[in-house]
Amino acid sequence: MKPAEQATILAKAVFLSLADKDKQKANKVVDNFIVYLKEHKLTPLLPKIIVAVKNLYYQATDTVGVKVTAKDGLSTDVLDKLTATMKKRLAKEIDLTNRVDEDIIGGVILRYDDKMIDASIKTKINKLAKQLEN
Repeated sequence: MKPAEQATILAKAVFLSLADKDKQKANKVVDNFIVYLKEHKLTPLLPKIIVAVKNLYYQATDTVGVKVTAKDGLSTDVLDKLTATMKKRLAKEIDLTNRVDEDIIGGVILRYDDKMIDASIKTKINKLAKQLEN
């Protein structure tokens, strides 16, 4: 079995085990799951399992994970407005992750599902440079 398939199966198992559990019981499930992974030398799959569990959560809650990248950390007000805009645009709940990348100079890059909205100054400069070369 391929690691990705194995991670998906394990993610489904732990996700279903966590359903309708209070915090204390959920912590016990996660602790037992980690022990299981260690005993079966499956800990290298953990990053893929986490992504798969997150995707299962998104499906179950009609949520979209949106990653926003900016040169500096965005203010809470800007993040709230961005979340509201994306919620309206996608008609789904939004799980926004804020990331800093000083290389983009300014502006923002949004990634969700398999889409990217690149409103960074770096990209605009690169496009201008290509136009000037032609």
